[in-house]
Amino acid sequence: MDRESPGTWASVAIGTRVTMTKGGHNPFRGTVDDRTADGTILWILSRTGIRKLFHTEDGFQLTPGER
Repeated sequence: MDRESPGTWASVAIGTRVTMTKGGHNPFRGTVDDRTADGTILWILSRTGIRKLFHTEDGFQLTPGER
């Protein structure tokens, strides 16, 4: 799996390490903690314990792995 376009996060498995970026700035790195069944929302848990929600319509790009 390479980069995922918005609307296609349903193929991302819980437990996958990812990097979320928007406009190439301020990446958020962590592990997929949960997601909705339709894949439009992901919860990412960072190594420091911060849990953030990402929605496909918010313009973030998902890259598998922590870069």
